[in-house]
Amino acid sequence: MTTSPAESSRPVAFVTGGTGGIGAASCRALARDGHDVVFTYHSNVTKAEELVAELQEAGATARAVQLDLTDVDAVIDLIAQVTTEFGDVKTVVHASGPFVDQIYISNIEPKKFTSHVDAELNAFFNVVHATLPALRRTAGSITAVTSVAVQRFPVKDILSGAPKGGIEVIVRGIAREEGKFGIRANSVAPGVVEDAMGIALIETGNFDPASIEITMRLTPLQRFGLSHEIAEVVAFLASDRASYVSGQAIAVDGGYCA
Repeated sequence: MTTSPAESSRPVAFVTGGTGGIGAASCRALARDGHDVVFTYHSNVTKAEELVAELQEAGATARAVQLDLTDVDAVIDLIAQVTTEFGDVKTVVHASGPFVDQIYISNIEPKKFTSHVDAELNAFFNVVHATLPALRRTAGSITAVTSVAVQRFPVKDILSGAPKGGIEVIVRGIAREEGKFGIRANSVAPGVVEDAMGIALIETGNFDPASIEITMRLTPLQRFGLSHEIAEVVAFLASDRASYVSGQAIAVDGGYCA
């Protein structure tokens, strides 16, 4: 399915991490709500192709791009291509992030910490840098998927919490500095999402039965989340229904941070 910018009146969404659980669910929700979608992915070509077909079936123009978000020039080049082929980006959703081992701070080597900062915080800044000019023209929005670890730190989760804390600071900075251009910026902070990172944490033993029991006990709704539940908040923040919401970090965690 090919549609030129001149032929489409649909806003353009740029989603990072589109083949992850939350990223893919966000792509589906945005397409359902009327966006054309360009998403990036790290390595899963098959899943990316399947998602493109699914989004096109839903009526969206869709494109998947394998991209290293730490390569600032590649990110800039991609946004230039998106602008030419689709039009200016209206919605940015940053849902990209590596698998995060659960490790005590005292056991983390500096190189490992640096690699996570690069893969998460620096990658997000590269996306912001590349998309802000278009977002100013469209009075668009940025939504970053972060973590409740920023608000209520779980032991051994610093590799996730620290970079995502930095992302939330950048989000608030964008809200303060770019609001005069009509840009809104917010964060969505999931708790444990069982059909996303939660699966990998359990399968690798990072999230053992004792940790599961403790987390469940601290979660008032007594269950873990699902990707589509996070994506609904992402889609809301990208929509005109959230036209006066900016600079917020919204926990979607079953009450864990209550």
